Amino acid sequence: VFITYGEPAKEDMENLKEELLLLNTRVSKENDILKKKKKLIEELKRQKEVALKNEKKLFPADVNDSIALGDIQSFVKKIARDSGMDFVSSNWGEPVEKEGYVKLPISFILRGYPENVDEFLRKLYSYDRLLRIERITIGKFKKEKLVLNFVISAFKMEKKGEAKVTH
Repeated sequence: VFITYGEPAKEDMENLKEELLLLNTRVSKENDILKKKKKLIEELKRQKEVALKNEKKLFPADVNDSIALGDIQSFVKKIARDSGMDFVSSNWGEPVEKEGYVKLPISFILRGYPENVDEFLRKLYSYDRLLRIERITIGKFKKEKLVLNFVISAFKMEKKGEAKVTH
């Protein structure tokens, strides 16, 4: 006499279906995580490329501050002359250490006609390094000339191992 009971097989099938559903859900979540990971890796690569590109706009860490400031001063004198501006004076500021870089400020006083000032400012951004105008004032000098008084800063990479801790 053989007796068959069908319920355990049905229960096993239901359990297998539940496990399969859980596995599918887990695989789907892991695939989402992998997609997010790939996107993050791509974004990090892009940010690294941008950082390396921008790093080339800074003076290297091993360049002496005086050499960097002298280079900026020579550049400004040349474009002032090329723009028809009169170079009056320049003063080097004290380098300011920031986190990861050093800010190199330098101030200038130039004189020229309005069209010279416009041309000069346009040429100022042709420098191969990053320059930021920190402060600028334009005043009148004699009848038609203007006096341009400004401070610009260039940036230098901080030497490795010398990062400052800010509290």
